[in-house]
Amino acid sequence: MYNRKLKQGESMIEYEPVGGLEKFRKDFRKAVSGTFVSGEKKVTTKNGGERWLKYNFTPVEDEKQQINVISYSLLDITDLKRVEKELSESEDLIISVFNF
Repeated sequence: MYNRKLKQGESMIEYEPVGGLEKFRKDFRKAVSGTFVSGEKKVTTKNGGERWLKYNFTPVEDEKQQINVISYSLLDITDLKRVEKELSESEDLIISVFNF
């Protein structure tokens, strides 16, 4: 992940790219306060390519309704972003051809 192999026991902060660390911390603090946080970010791969990731910070409460865990998940949505871009370009072409 983020050009590094995941290791058990390491903090997710260790894997966050330098430019994204402040946003990661801000979103984490929101989740600690009880707010579900979701977003998307573009990251650069080891070989210089780009990937889009959707992330979620989900606060998890115990039986006393105290937040005791923040679940952090990532989903690679690069293909979805590519298809959305192609669809938008296609729609723009249709509109220009038919002068809508």
